[in-house]
Amino acid sequence: MARTLYKYTSAKFIDSVLSDGGMLKLSSPSSFNDPNDCYFGISDENLKRSYRMIMNVAFICEYKNDPRYAKSKSFKTAYELTRKSVYVSQVYDENPVINIIIKQYLKTRKQLSDYFNRYKNQFDETYTKIIETLRERSLIGSLTKDNLNMLMWSHYADKHQGICVEYEFEDENGLLDVVYSDDTNTFDLYTVLRYIIPAQYFGVKTTNEMDPECLDACYLPFLRKTKEWSYEHEVRMIFNLNNNSKIINKNGIWFYPNAKVKSIYLGCKVTKENRELIENKCKILNIPVHHISIKKGNNKLHLDD
Repeated sequence: MARTLYKYTSAKFIDSVLSDGGMLKLSSPSSFNDPNDCYFGISDENLKRSYRMIMNVAFICEYKNDPRYAKSKSFKTAYELTRKSVYVSQVYDENPVINIIIKQYLKTRKQLSDYFNRYKNQFDETYTKIIETLRERSLIGSLTKDNLNMLMWSHYADKHQGICVEYEFEDENGLLDVVYSDDTNTFDLYTVLRYIIPAQYFGVKTTNEMDPECLDACYLPFLRKTKEWSYEHEVRMIFNLNNNSKIINKNGIWFYPNAKVKSIYLGCKVTKENRELIENKCKILNIPVHHISIKKGNNKLHLDD
């Protein structure tokens, strides 16, 4: 089902917006005007559960081929229990059998300390950086449901000197509504690791379709904003530079190229030069141009058409 959404931007991007049938400009979270946007952490409890899960799984995978343990019935039981959980329940919480095995084969305090420190360092270096990498490698396409929003024209369209682009998307896949809440924005590392671990430790092939629960864990932190921003009625598209086949770079700026431009709205303070330039470009492409105005004494924007 097709969906119509809007993007406020500067008039200087008109060529990029109109090229190749329509493109949507993308932004990095580091350039957002809200420093709290996409700035999420991990709760202490989630971090502990994640570390416990990694330690249990890593232990049995590391020692499964060790001659000292290969014939151990209890060790085989621990391994099979954990491996089975990958396919069945995907519950990796602390396993009593593994705790017994650890204490049985790592008998001295130094052995235990060395083991825990090694995996703690690996955990800190590898997994807790997932959220940093996600944020650094993510690009956001910000859209809105409202094309006559006074504040949006002021904040994102050069103080009404810019434009508002009306896009039509053929389907709603990838269009995600922002959630406005004052709750703490945290990243569910535990759920994400449950998706990664089967492939990393047990050789289970992952499909291109991610588990819905894992998708929620990955994307929800990018969709949470405080209630003060609810006036934006924002809808987002989220892309990762590690898998950028759907986006293109033009002169150092990233764009999503499959956004059909339905029409262009001109701000009430757009310059005569930009108005004529945009009208001429849109006339060639048969794209309607609408004019926004504001009447004296009236605090609402009007569509002159």
